[in-house]
Amino acid sequence: MPRKSVSVTIGIWMACAAIVSAQEPGARGPGRGMMMYDKAHEETVTGTVSEVTDVAEPAGRGRGMALQGLHLMLKTDSRVLDIRLGPKAFVDEQGFTFAVGDVLTVTGARGMGLDESGLIARTIVAGDRRLELRDADGMPLWAMRGRPN
Repeated sequence: MPRKSVSVTIGIWMACAAIVSAQEPGARGPGRGMMMYDKAHEETVTGTVSEVTDVAEPAGRGRGMALQGLHLMLKTDSRVLDIRLGPKAFVDEQGFTFAVGDVLTVTGARGMGLDESGLIARTIVAGDRRLELRDADGMPLWAMRGRPN
């Protein structure tokens, strides 16, 4: 194979590898089924948990991992929000559990593909305890394990 063809083939292979890795869970960017945290639309809400759900399986074609993870339905004074926390195992590792009736203050933001009722949680305050789920830029903390600072 001529040298130029080998270089082009390697270049194409590397570009494809970069695209695939960006689609893996925890990678930055929208990726397959990932929701981008929109820091510009961050808000803080307080409400009462009306439902706790652990969505273990993808919700169907095209939805992928967007719905997977721990969800809290939070009833505020004016609306009911679907709060998306992330993997239940990560929440459990932090020593947190949630139950119907818990009063929480959630700081989070809408992500790409979420309607008005969906909110990706960055932090949750329950009484005097605080659960950090994402860094200040919205990067999931569970995805940052093992990465150099």
